[in-house]
Amino acid sequence: MLKTVIAGVLSLALLPAGGAASVAKAEVLDQADYAFLEFFSENEAIDYGRKPLYNQQLQQNGWEYKFERNGENGYALISEVTVCGQSYFEVEEVYLQGTSPFDACAGLPVYIAFNSYIDCVDGAYFDLATGAELSVEELQTIAERGFNYQGAGTEVKRTETISYATRSETQYNIVSDVPNYIGVEGANSCANVAGGILIGYYDKQCEDLIPNFKSYNTLGDYVVWKTTNAAAAEVIKELNILMGTNSEGTTFSGFQAGMNGYVQSHGYTYSSTSVMTNGLFDFSKYVQAVKSNKPVSIFFNYYSRLSNVLTETIGTDIITSYSSSSSHVAIGCGYKQHTYYDANGKVLTTRTYLKVASGFVTSGICYFNINNYSKIDNAVAITIS
Repeated sequence: MLKTVIAGVLSLALLPAGGAASVAKAEVLDQADYAFLEFFSENEAIDYGRKPLYNQQLQQNGWEYKFERNGENGYALISEVTVCGQSYFEVEEVYLQGTSPFDACAGLPVYIAFNSYIDCVDGAYFDLATGAELSVEELQTIAERGFNYQGAGTEVKRTETISYATRSETQYNIVSDVPNYIGVEGANSCANVAGGILIGYYDKQCEDLIPNFKSYNTLGDYVVWKTTNAAAAEVIKELNILMGTNSEGTTFSGFQAGMNGYVQSHGYTYSSTSVMTNGLFDFSKYVQAVKSNKPVSIFFNYYSRLSNVLTETIGTDIITSYSSSSSHVAIGCGYKQHTYYDANGKVLTTRTYLKVASGFVTSGICYFNINNYSKIDNAVAITIS
């Protein structure tokens, strides 16, 4: 049965599974519906239906949503995750066009990790992408990976060549950027480091957000952020606990819950605003956030780190990036955009790069290439006040 609702302005406050239901256009929505509708534009009519998804024990742990908008069919996959004993629904994948991989299921659809689609038939588990039967050990490895953001992985060098007549560049950075923290012993997730960067950034405005510590020095009117010292390391370790981080990383809901818990416990308010539109990263919203000096938490399903844009000869750029299939959380604090034109002044292509505090020891604050070999699952602009 299809529901027809009008998507509204939905808060990104943490919504535990089983919490109060919402109503839109006389349709009763549960918290999974609410999480699904957060990804769509205000006042947009959405027709959708849903079917249950299961974990490896064949207990229901989420929903497959199929929807129609603007004459196109798409789907979304939502899981129920547990953070420090509390359950939350979160959207893991949204595709505005296409058919769900679970359409090929002959048995029960099992969804336990990013980009992993499993069919359970008569007690046997099969990878829907390859048709191969999964062993108990393989299934457990996938389950442990789950919907966690893990951090840096093996990177592969990739190059792209663009020929053009002229090129223009626009760029912007949050004033003074953000702290450049890296991982510390006792915390094992990029999400913990990303959260620590946000806490350090807002410590400048919110006194004692990091108790008995000032996260910056000043040089005239210029702010110089302190590096990953003992005080910052303790914040990152505390977030490791509050976010429910495990050996495989941190979920989006865990990140939100941990940040909210830390900030509230220090007497301030944590809020986040989506930088997504209809399941896709919205660069215009990102620009608006950083120009308002609000850092953005970006959740990469996989990422591509820009190495350089080298103009070897006039009219030819060679773009070098290092790509990884690992999920990652980085803090966006700026951008640069190159627009390429032909001899007649017609736009050939545009390349967009996000300036981020990566949390990586070797690259620190750098640019991520979001044009190729990157996928953003979620992005939220952060305010602490």
